[in-house]
Amino acid sequence: MKSLTFDRFITVGLIFGVIMSFWTFASFTVDDAFISWRYGKNLIDFGIWNYSPNILDMTQAYTNPIYALLSIIPNYFKIDVVLFFKIISLLNLFLFATYMIKITGKYKTILLFFILPATIIHIFSGLETFLFISLLVVLFINMYENNFKSSIFITILLFLTRPETWLFIALTPFYFLIKNVEIDFSNIKIFFQKLFIKDNFNFKEFLISISILGLALGSYFLLHKYHFGYALPNTFYIKSESSFHPMTFVWLVIASLPLLVIFFAKQYNLFLTFSLFFLALIYSYSTSTLQMNYAERFAFHIFAPLFFILIYLSTKIKEPACYVSNNEDGKTFFILKPNIIFNVIAIAFLILFFSRSTNIGKVADYYPRAIDSHAELGKKLYEIKSKYDVKSFSFGDAGMTAYHSELLALDNIGLGSSMVRQAKEVNEDILNQYNPEILVFHSRPQEIKIEDHNQKNILKWGLSRDYKYVCDVYWRDNYTLGIYSKNNYEELQQVCKSSEKLNNISSKDYILNMIKKSPFSYWHE
Repeated sequence: MKSLTFDRFITVGLIFGVIMSFWTFASFTVDDAFISWRYGKNLIDFGIWNYSPNILDMTQAYTNPIYALLSIIPNYFKIDVVLFFKIISLLNLFLFATYMIKITGKYKTILLFFILPATIIHIFSGLETFLFISLLVVLFINMYENNFKSSIFITILLFLTRPETWLFIALTPFYFLIKNVEIDFSNIKIFFQKLFIKDNFNFKEFLISISILGLALGSYFLLHKYHFGYALPNTFYIKSESSFHPMTFVWLVIASLPLLVIFFAKQYNLFLTFSLFFLALIYSYSTSTLQMNYAERFAFHIFAPLFFILIYLSTKIKEPACYVSNNEDGKTFFILKPNIIFNVIAIAFLILFFSRSTNIGKVADYYPRAIDSHAELGKKLYEIKSKYDVKSFSFGDAGMTAYHSELLALDNIGLGSSMVRQAKEVNEDILNQYNPEILVFHSRPQEIKIEDHNQKNILKWGLSRDYKYVCDVYWRDNYTLGIYSKNNYEELQQVCKSSEKLNNISSKDYILNMIKKSPFSYWHE
């Protein structure tokens, strides 16, 4: 009876923790989400599938075509796009959590995962992060259970979720090719001998899977090549760089260590398949600019699916991982079961990941502040575009301001501009083609961050055409959006004044006021 009461107490405590994490962080929507959503909006409002509502600079700025396609629905039916994707996030959360609890019964450990602030942040960000993780876990489970058709279908869904998953065009067929090979790393000689036995390999499923997946991914590339002029997302070219980041590499390797559990569970075929995938991710992330790495998003791509894989394997591996006995009488002193080991490792890594999530405070008030700065600026640009015949503007935050403005938007960072990506800078020719009437800079109050994101070139271009400082839209007390133009735009000055009143306060004071409100109050554009 006492055990039952304690069990209920723990369960209630875990549920309370999830609710508190949800209350604090479910308001978060990242600016980059609006980049993908803008495609659905431009298709419905202007009949064009492009980042901007014309054909001047055809750009595939999204890396998650599944969310870009879904954004057609709220724009067609005039549903608030943020609310729509919050509901999608809730649906994803409910289906995945229900699925994992049903097949594992580990509801306490799974609830513990959803207490993690990073989990709630990534579920409700508006990006594909949690969908990517959910599908990876489901793919692993279907491979483990040798569900061939389901694995192919899930792999295709993953192709539409993140570019990293394109590796599975080879890895999924590779797994089904070797799934029947009895890999024994204790005897390397026998292992290599088996590699030359033709009957050990499943060539039929290999050929079928690689043909289907090749057709699916090839069609994706051809469509984008035809429409945008290049096959890969613009971000693929923008974010890559030659430098290697050792500390990022070390941290991501640590986040991937639960992979070893798959090895010790003797699931060697799956270990090889998923090790190749995660090692490729680690290399890619260690040699890229991870600009949107809020709440350790890219490490979360690695850690989170492995967490759930550990929980799943803890219910499938029954043999003792370790036992001690007396050889004389055969008496067993203790048995250490995988069920215990895997759960302890999962929880240990959960605590480790929590200790790394140091920037979650700024994430908590990110979107509420953005509503009164970035979104309000975009809505005001939409209001004045006809009155003043405004056709374009430039701004390095390519999401919600551009989304609401319905203007030609020059993304000076380059994610939303193939012109900038190809030129590797915002030059005079690009500025002349866009001819932005309004320039928006990343700033501190009345001080442009001149060396950031080609802003020096843009300011020089503007000043040569008599653009003058108008005002600062406040996102934080130390982070503003500096506006320059030939016209003073009284309407934009109103946004500056209102945003200063609402946002020119410290994060501590802002969050204390914010948490009094329901996160649902921020589920809108």
